[in-house]
Amino acid sequence: MSEDDVLINLIVEDVKKALTELEERSSEALIALESGEYAVVLGALSGLDTKIQRASVRLMILYEVQLKQNQRKRRM
Repeated sequence: MSEDDVLINLIVEDVKKALTELEERSSEALIALESGEYAVVLGALSGLDTKIQRASVRLMILYEVQLKQNQRKRRM
């Protein structure tokens, strides 16, 4: 396995974890919202913006790695 493959796998796993957490916390927030528990909604949403931003940065890195791999393949 190449260094790029190791990096890709690490990033993919990290983003999967982040998306799973986003899904769980969003579901919690929806349930709390329907129950009128607005403080719980705020708590569930707290920090999600940071998680989304971190996942986006990691996906941008993954995209750059993919572009470099494609460029290498074309040169061969």
